[in-house]
Amino acid sequence: FVWDGFSWVRQDVANVGSVSSFRARAIVIGDARNDGLNRVYVATNSIYELTWTGSSWDSQTVSASAAYWMDIGDGDNDGNQELYFGANKQVHQLAWDGASWNSVLVGNAGPNDSVQVAVGDADNNGSNEVYVHDHSTVSRFSWDGSLWVKEDIASSEQGNYGIALGDGNNDSENEFYVTNANHPMRQYKWNGSGWSASDINSYFLPTYPTIGDPDHDGSN
Repeated sequence: FVWDGFSWVRQDVANVGSVSSFRARAIVIGDARNDGLNRVYVATNSIYELTWTGSSWDSQTVSASAAYWMDIGDGDNDGNQELYFGANKQVHQLAWDGASWNSVLVGNAGPNDSVQVAVGDADNNGSNEVYVHDHSTVSRFSWDGSLWVKEDIASSEQGNYGIALGDGNNDSENEFYVTNANHPMRQYKWNGSGWSASDINSYFLPTYPTIGDPDHDGSN
């Protein structure tokens, strides 16, 4: 959808997916190739990359995996962004080497297929990590220079639905937020030695959170 100054105009980008039972589970926009160009990544029965050529959208298959959720960021702190996704109880990294996509298994998320990911510096230590939930546990993966190290952070009363990372309470520090079925949205904040969890709303059925300043008041 494009705002033309008066109204929102819908523009069809592409048809993706070859299995009618798969809906688009996730869409993320970013520079996963590190070439200065943003692209659209869509997850259905596979992961598709859509690139604007100047006159049309070029579609390519990035991975045959049926991802549940995706995020773009420098999860291994090598100075380049990668595409991270959750699928089949696992977390994967897709890194563009200039000619092709290299797939790396980050690790096993947990017992459930619906794996969601968020990349960023939630503990404010200057390094990014990959934060994950699989509808039963919340964990993170940190790259130590040679392998991915998993840390379990918390379990949930019921299935987690979404995860988001950012400065949601405007204290100049990042936190990450998880929504749970029939339970409050929960904030996880690093206190210097561990994760402090606090509920930030009443009971209802939230789905996928996001953090930003939609009312332009300078606060998220």
